[in-house]
Amino acid sequence: MSLSRLLANPVSCPEIGEIPHQPTDITFPKKWKWLHWDQQTSRVFCHLCIIAVKQKMKGSYCADSAFVSRGYQNWKKATSAFRNHGSSSCRKESLENVIILPARTQDAAEILSSRTSEEKEKSRKCLKKIFSAVQFLARQGLPLCGDGWYELNGNLNQLINLLSKEDANLATWTKKKTDKYTSKDVQNEVLRVVGQRVLRDIVSDIRSSVFTILVAEPTDISTTEQVVFVLRLVDDRLDVHKDIVGLYSTASLTADSLVAIIQDVLLRLNLSIERCRDTAMIEQLS
Repeated sequence: MSLSRLLANPVSCPEIGEIPHQPTDITFPKKWKWLHWDQQTSRVFCHLCIIAVKQKMKGSYCADSAFVSRGYQNWKKATSAFRNHGSSSCRKESLENVIILPARTQDAAEILSSRTSEEKEKSRKCLKKIFSAVQFLARQGLPLCGDGWYELNGNLNQLINLLSKEDANLATWTKKKTDKYTSKDVQNEVLRVVGQRVLRDIVSDIRSSVFTILVAEPTDISTTEQVVFVLRLVDDRLDVHKDIVGLYSTASLTADSLVAIIQDVLLRLNLSIERCRDTAMIEQLS
């Protein structure tokens, strides 16, 4: 009976486990590892062929009903029947579908997964090097880019090139034409994230201390009015600290505009105005 006919007319197969049942309390031909003994019917089946039928494997499968649905019990001719079925096309195809092909597919998937994991780890290390370089330049107050020729001679690219001499993976990374994560947008994003982390650390100290607010109104090179927002605080050891927490553009330097900026900053930093003191009091505490 062909597999297509079996699938069109489902047959009744015995329930089987993950491995063939081969009892030890009776004389059983264990030479054929695929033989499965059914306790209820006292018949033997082909474990692989039953799995193939249950999983509806496709192909040029030709199922032997004696070992799939009816069960074999002609013990006088058992040796010959077992030998013939063991070398038959249906059992070979069952072996291919149930064991060989899944194993090959799994091996290929594991190889691809392993390679992907390795590539991800290499990329992660390269990104950490690039982000560390951005953080270093920011900490030193150095510009990341040049003026119009930053791609080749900017501080960031030169620092990455220096690090690449000791890191083969980073050297390969820098030779990529795209997705190097060194663009101006990425630099600004890294600086923004680092700045937010520093700001959170500063504010966490301020929330438990009294502080005063200092604002200055400089004008940048483009003649845009700016407001520098500074928080001055006294810590538990009565040491005075002064931290710049923001630089804000404004179209007006009127009292109302400055008050609006101060209220907005305090709200975003979750700082209570009740802990704010005037500069004279801070000086007295210090």
